[in-house]
Amino acid sequence: HYDPTLSSSRKLPPKFDGAVILHEWERGWIHAAWLDASGVRLERMEAVIPGHKFKRPIHLKLGPDGALYGLEWGSNWADNADAALFRIESAP
Repeated sequence: HYDPTLSSSRKLPPKFDGAVILHEWERGWIHAAWLDASGVRLERMEAVIPGHKFKRPIHLKLGPDGALYGLEWGSNWADNADAALFRIESAP
């Protein structure tokens, strides 16, 4: 959840409050999804970074600074020189 009292220039914007953040390994996307009040029906989904293709995202975690941290597996099945730890933060 978005915390307006958190003093951090990195925290995600309030538009993501209440969203479930999803990632898809093969297609290389990270989306925010909002469910209805019952938590059963999908109301809408949008890319967290429109147009960006991730290299097989495998883990996401919201940090104490409010930024979204993740791991990318990389382009190959093994020995990936392009595997990465990344941070998604609010634009200035």
